Amino acid sequence: MNNFKEIAKLVRKYKERNNALYEFLDKEDVSEYFRSLISLSELKQDKTTMLAILRRLIDLKEENLVQEWKKNNFKEDKIIELKHKFYEEVRKFYEKEHQNLINEIKEKKLLNNFYQS
Repeated sequence: MNNFKEIAKLVRKYKERNNALYEFLDKEDVSEYFRSLISLSELKQDKTTMLAILRRLIDLKEENLVQEWKKNNFKEDKIIELKHKFYEEVRKFYEKEHQNLINEIKEKKLLNNFYQS
């Protein structure tokens, strides 16, 4: 049985959970994952850096992060290098998210074998 409505609910749940990451803007202490992203950015930990990182991760927009690097006098070569590093981190994040979604769909048997192939 194919339950596309339930799949749509699952997708919405994952999106809401990702959007909830913006709540880290109001917290002093961030998770280890976000500390690693801040370190990767080579910027100081503050609200604008966190917002730029979250925009890159959740909204897939890199403009804010590039502006922060330019504001901190990063050279163009360094910005390109960091953009590539962030691309890899975002790719890993979404690969994991999508695999988790696929696994949940399989566990709940929301699609028949035809759609899982």
